Amino acid sequence: DSLAQLQAFVNNFLNFFLNPFRFALLFSAACYILSDVFAFVNNFFYFSFQTFLSFREKKNHLE
Repeated sequence: DSLAQLQAFVNNFLNFFLNPFRFALLFSAACYILSDVFAFVNNFFYFSFQTFLSFREKKNHLE
């Protein structure tokens, strides 16, 4: 019975102290991935907008 109590204590201890680390790891991984995705989308919009502007300038030069 004392072994079961010790197991329960260790389990609660690990849950209590490792849960924040797990959430922190998930949060940091999400931030890492999202920053990459944000940079990719940002570059995509920037390049598409640049091509749009260059096409518009070429069209204006043709007129």
